[in-house]
Amino acid sequence: MRRIIAIAIAAGALALPRQVCAQRLHAGADSWVSSGDSNALKLGTTLPVRISWTRTEIALATGFTAALLMDAGQTKGLARGGWTTHREANPLLGPTPSVARINVYTAVAGLTVLGAAAALPARVRPWFLGAAFVLEALTVARNARAGISIRIP
Repeated sequence: MRRIIAIAIAAGALALPRQVCAQRLHAGADSWVSSGDSNALKLGTTLPVRISWTRTEIALATGFTAALLMDAGQTKGLARGGWTTHREANPLLGPTPSVARINVYTAVAGLTVLGAAAALPARVRPWFLGAAFVLEALTVARNARAGISIRIP
C-alpha cells in the first residue's frame, strides 16, 4: 500500500506543468531563485503565503481538529483491543486498521482538510470548515452511542 501511495504522489508531481512550480532555475543562473514576489507562491496564479482567517474560521478549524482527534482516539482504542466487537466503517482505513495506519490517516486527513480550507475563497471557507466539523462531530457521537468510549491518550 505504501508503494502505491508513493508512486501516485511521484506520478502526480511529475505530471505538473512547469508553471505550477514555486521555484525554477533562472536562465543563466547557477542556483534556484524564487519566481516572482517573495511574499507569494506561484501556482498558475498568485496566492498570498499568509492567509488571514476570521475568528469563526479558526474556531471551526479547532472544532474539526478536536473532533478528528477524538475520532482517532476512539478508533485506536478499538485497534488496541483487537477489533473484537466493532469494525471500521471508513473504506480508506479498511475494516481492522492498525494504530499506525490510523495515525497516518488522521494526519493526512487533518492536513488535507485544513490545507483545502486555506486554498478556498474566504466566502466558502467557513462553510467548508463547518461541514468538516459537523461530519467529524457526528462520527464521534455515533461511535459514542455504539458504546465506544471517547479517550484522548
